[in-house]
Amino acid sequence: MDIVVKSLADLSDTERRACHNLNLRGGGYMQKDLKDFGDRSDCFAVMGWEGKTLVGWCLLLNLRIPELYVTANAKRKSKYMAQVYVRARYRGRGIGHSLMQEALKLDDRPHVYPHDERAAAFFARYRVSCTQRYVKNLNQARKEKPVAS
Repeated sequence: MDIVVKSLADLSDTERRACHNLNLRGGGYMQKDLKDFGDRSDCFAVMGWEGKTLVGWCLLLNLRIPELYVTANAKRKSKYMAQVYVRARYRGRGIGHSLMQEALKLDDRPHVYPHDERAAAFFARYRVSCTQRYVKNLNQARKEKPVAS
């Protein structure tokens, strides 16, 4: 798998379309956020490609964007909000981990929203920040798996 990191402003039409089409659809915000902030050079897409197929990607939104609602506490702890999505048939192969490793190079403690058990189990392996609402999800998942170094 090839990992490509680009600012949203620098995405080609093909890359933008691939990212737009690979997300949780109505249940997630990646598609909307890509549309709303897609012209920004201070936000990034970390993309995992197998040949011409986008198998997963991580969206990093700069927490200093005025239109992005995040707490002051989140802005103190993190530079970016990270969202990760991996194509269903490619899950369990370490793709999400590879994407997060690249994201962590840009922000060593990204802000995340572990909204369900699967997301909490994924993000619990990393040093991340989250709003108080989701701390319980992360702490429960961390009891089951230790945080990655």
